[in-house]
Amino acid sequence: MVLLGLTYKANVADIRESPSIRIKEILESLNIQTETYDPYIKGKYNCLEDAVSGKQAIIIGTAHQEFVNGLPIILSNSKVKVVVDGRNCLNKEEIQKLNIIYKGIGK
Repeated sequence: MVLLGLTYKANVADIRESPSIRIKEILESLNIQTETYDPYIKGKYNCLEDAVSGKQAIIIGTAHQEFVNGLPIILSNSKVKVVVDGRNCLNKEEIQKLNIIYKGIGK
């Protein structure tokens, strides 16, 4: 699983009071192996495509423009089976057309 977005709001590099940090802690406390990617925070992955590659599930914690614009294209060629959109930033119907389970929360 990959958690996309660690900052507290879209298109900024500030993680103070970010709900994504708490989400990551909860997933790890449940022994769910969780990797993260945020284009504004240095980490393991250099790009969104690398972060999503090989994953079966993703959670969107921050609605960065890179995710909104890039994910639909990347998902069409991925192994992702489930998208939990914590910001309701993706087009639900577009994701479901790819035979991916979509659950939107937030906003």
